Amino acid sequence: MQKARAIHGGRARGLLIAGLSAAALATAGAANAVGVSTVTTLTPSSYTANAGGAGSTVFFTATVTSLGGGTVTGGTVQFLDDGAFIGTSAVSGGTATASFAFACPVATVCPFAAVGTHSITANYSGNSNFLASSSPGVTETIYGRTTTALSSDSSVVLGDFLNLTADVGPLGTGGTPTGDVSFFDGSTLLGTASLDGSDVASLQIDSRLLNLGVNQLTAAYAGAGFYLASTSSNDSVTVNVPEPASWALLILGFATAGAALRRRTGGVRA
Repeated sequence: MQKARAIHGGRARGLLIAGLSAAALATAGAANAVGVSTVTTLTPSSYTANAGGAGSTVFFTATVTSLGGGTVTGGTVQFLDDGAFIGTSAVSGGTATASFAFACPVATVCPFAAVGTHSITANYSGNSNFLASSSPGVTETIYGRTTTALSSDSSVVLGDFLNLTADVGPLGTGGTPTGDVSFFDGSTLLGTASLDGSDVASLQIDSRLLNLGVNQLTAAYAGAGFYLASTSSNDSVTVNVPEPASWALLILGFATAGAALRRRTGGVRA
C-alpha cells in the first residue's frame, strides 16, 4: 500500500514538473517572438517644403521600412507638431500619408495656426509583427498672409495736410505683423511709416504732393519676419481748389517759402 502511494506520488510530481516545463517553454517562446525592427522617415511634399504659406495645405508622407525585409503593413503613424499631436494615418504598403492646413483662415479648424518654424515628426505605433519607430524632425516654415486696408479723408483742400492710415492684419494666423508700410499716389511714393505694434501705420502728407482732382492712393506693406507682403485697394482722395481768400494765403505761402530758399542759397545771380 505504501509502495503504491509512493509510485502515485512520483507520477504526480513528474506530471507537475512536465506541466511547469511546458509553461516555461511557452513563456520563453512568447518572449522570443519579438517583431521586426523598423525605420520611419518623414517627407513633406516638395511643393511646400519650407515654403508653406499660411492657409496652404501641406502633405506629409511617412515611410516605414522593415529592417528584416518585407513590406510593413498595419499599425498607424501619429504626426506631431513640436511634440503636439496633429493627426494620424494608417500604414499600408509601407507608407502613411496625411495632409494638414497650416494657419487656416478664420473660422476653420486647424491643427495649428502659428507662423514660424515647426518641427514635424512621425511616430509609427508598431504591431504584432513590426516594432515601433519614430522619424527625425522635419522643419516646415509657415509664413502668414496679411491684408492691408488704407483709410483717409475723401477730400482735402490744396495746401492742407492729409492723414493716411494703413491697417495691416494677419489672415487667420494671429500675432502682430511688424515692418514698414509705403504710401503711393499711383506709382509715386508719398512716404513710408512703420507699424506701431497695433497693426497700424500712419502718415501725414502735404496735399500739394497730389494733383488737383481725384487721386488714387494705395498702401503697400513690405512684409517682415514670417509675415508676407500685401497691398491695399485704391482709396480715392479729391484735392479741391481753395476759396479765393485761401488762394491769397496759399500764394503768400509759396512766396515766403521761395524767399527763404533764396536766402539760404545766397539769392539769384545773373
